[in-house]
Amino acid sequence: MLSKENTPNSTKIPLSVLLARCAAMLMLALLVSISFFGRRLQSAYPQITDLIPYFGAAFLLAALLVTLRAASQHGLPTRKRLWMIAGWLTVLVLTIAILSEKLIALPIEHVHFLKFGALAFFLFYSQTEQTPLSTRLVQAASTAAVVGFLEETLQLFVPNRYFDWRDIALNWCGSGFGTLLAWITTLWIEEDQ
Repeated sequence: MLSKENTPNSTKIPLSVLLARCAAMLMLALLVSISFFGRRLQSAYPQITDLIPYFGAAFLLAALLVTLRAASQHGLPTRKRLWMIAGWLTVLVLTIAILSEKLIALPIEHVHFLKFGALAFFLFYSQTEQTPLSTRLVQAASTAAVVGFLEETLQLFVPNRYFDWRDIALNWCGSGFGTLLAWITTLWIEEDQ
């Protein structure tokens, strides 16, 4: 019997990739749950819309952990990592604040942008570095966009849920934003190499 170390082409998966894969799976589970039970939760707990900023904070924390782990694996100096993260968080917070106020009419619609931004970000980082950067970008954006379209289409078959092209647009904007954010952080991390 071959041990893991003796198997041909076996490589150790970096911790940042494992973290991102776990986060992507959690996001997919959240998407399915919201698709089927979102309206019921919202009617049973009207204050749930007040929790949206906490979902955003959870995404920021998870994204920060993945980015920090990836940066440390590349040997980026601590001081540069801190500046990278401060800049990254500032851009993220400002962009979400500006876009959400201009494009989103109802507070619950913030979830579309956040959940697909997070999904695309984690899908990008769940791929190993052996995959070319352009492939990781395209796969993350397109997978999140397709999931966004499917999630909205599924609502045709769920009682009290409605198909809306505007939601699809928000899903796609979130997917693009999450991918862009992942690309920017990757450029910052790999800049010194």
